[in-house]
Amino acid sequence: MTDAPSRLRLHLAWIWPLLAAPVAFFALLLVSGIIQNVAPAPVRWLSLLPYCLAFAGPVALLVLSARAVGRLFRVLSDADAAHRGLTREEYGVYKGSRGALVKPVNSAGGLLGMSIVLTTLTVVILVLAGIASVQDPGGLTRALEWGKVAVFIFFLFFPAWSWRLYVVERRAQKLRVSRGLPPTLR
Repeated sequence: MTDAPSRLRLHLAWIWPLLAAPVAFFALLLVSGIIQNVAPAPVRWLSLLPYCLAFAGPVALLVLSARAVGRLFRVLSDADAAHRGLTREEYGVYKGSRGALVKPVNSAGGLLGMSIVLTTLTVVILVLAGIASVQDPGGLTRALEWGKVAVFIFFLFFPAWSWRLYVVERRAQKLRVSRGLPPTLR
């Protein structure tokens, strides 16, 4: 088993990229502005590099944070599964409440309900945003701006993630039932 300092580092590994993302964004925008204002005209194009990194850097940091959260839940899931005497496939999604504000959903039925609700909300939000952009004169061309496209892709992430969790838990539930264990772990 790992020692306490490395477990603490694992539990805090997800927060550092989240804290660094806005700092990186504003620092790179500041560098880009300084280059634009101070550099002679032939080399002002160099300000595009920190400007592009100001948007790509925080996205990379958010991905890094998501990977750290995934690694944390994988370690917690493996420890809980070993404690219960189950394999990782039989255990499914993490069922503990360590670090959670509310008791997590740990049944396939609950995850199915959550997935349906998130999918419905996402579809409603995207349809309303589409209607609003089409009703505004010239709104369709403005709706295709990268910022709005990124928001739409961000909204699509949550239902996809919840459906993935449902599939993992449903497979684990089938394995537990085939082994004669209860379908839902408490």
